[in-house]
Amino acid sequence: MTAMVLENVQVDFPIYGTHRSLRTALFERAAGGLIQHEGKNQERVVVKALADVSITLKEGDRLALIGHNGCGKSTLLKVMAGIYEPIAGRVLAEGRVTPLFDMMPGLDLEDNAYENIFTAGLLIGMSRRQIEDKIPQIEEFCELGEYLALPVRTYSAGMVARLGFALSTALDPGIILMDEGIGAGDARFAERAAKRMKEFLVRSSILVLASHNNAFVKSICNRAALMDAGRILAIGPVEEIFDQYYANIHATEPHASGADQPVTQGWSRPELIPAAPLANQFAQCLGGRIETLEGALCARPPIHLPFKVSLRYRVLKDSSFTMIPNFHFRDWRGEALLVASPLESAPAGQGDYVASCIIDPFTFNAGRYSVALALSSMELAEPAHFLAEALRFEVIEPRGVDPRRHGYELDLPGVMRTRLAWQIAKVQ
Repeated sequence: MTAMVLENVQVDFPIYGTHRSLRTALFERAAGGLIQHEGKNQERVVVKALADVSITLKEGDRLALIGHNGCGKSTLLKVMAGIYEPIAGRVLAEGRVTPLFDMMPGLDLEDNAYENIFTAGLLIGMSRRQIEDKIPQIEEFCELGEYLALPVRTYSAGMVARLGFALSTALDPGIILMDEGIGAGDARFAERAAKRMKEFLVRSSILVLASHNNAFVKSICNRAALMDAGRILAIGPVEEIFDQYYANIHATEPHASGADQPVTQGWSRPELIPAAPLANQFAQCLGGRIETLEGALCARPPIHLPFKVSLRYRVLKDSSFTMIPNFHFRDWRGEALLVASPLESAPAGQGDYVASCIIDPFTFNAGRYSVALALSSMELAEPAHFLAEALRFEVIEPRGVDPRRHGYELDLPGVMRTRLAWQIAKVQ
């Protein structure tokens, strides 16, 4: 029987050599574990990375760790893997623990693929016999042929990713711990890799997954844990935990309808108005909209007309930090499509701003999409704000608006419909 139990686990990270600077003050306000000052003169800084975490996992559990960046997901995975020792509480594991944080642990660029396979396999606890038994299927799946006998320094990044993916998914999984997923290399390889990854995860007895790919999480996991500041706020069915997560992020003020919800039209959500401004010490996020060029809310933009995505924010004081608004578009499966940001730096002076970008006609195919609204600065360790799936919209295609269909009436595949320039000339 495979199982894992965490009882009242606490993890602290003492920070040495710190001083009370602007950056230190910023970190105290940033997302992450609680930062405390200890000692007689409060001179010792300690990050309370995990606090009183208790989880029981039994065979068949597929647990997703949900929460913003810095909430403790990666730290919790490393405690489960035995990389971090808790200062209080205990971790009990029955069965083989397989951490998939690094596809090729111990990678040596001067060694060939076979030598690296043995190194990586031994580091994750496999015997030489077990490694030898796995080599044929690694060879077959990675499709690197004679390159396997060459030094890895001769490989492209995609070839290294293929090799690591083939090795990682050849393991006999027990308790899989995975942070964000495993890269699979080039696009041609991606379809086979996605199928193999799902088969690999299904073979595991227990899976603990930290990921921002909501669609992937929902397709794999049967339970979820909501984390914040190193604590577990709730554990339950995936959909319920996601609802609670988004309710925490997208708390909204009442509208004319009396509903304490974002402006929602079916699946779409063209407007977000936080009940209280989401703020750090530098800026506030005041809301976002999807609208026509005339300024009307637009839940279902027609494919042949432009529309606009806007973020309203407030810079609280003049500073040297330049805030860069950026929008992250995803498709209905949660796959990243586009990160958009302005060509020039945004103003740094105190005041209210509206950052907008125009989506040209036929940019997206007909379908459902979401937009994360973000406000970032290269000088800050974390984004000032990142609101995942803050807005949602559905591109619709009225009949007859795209002459390039040439009479074809079925759905067109893909997520993009960019109108490329064409030339057709008769060859003499």
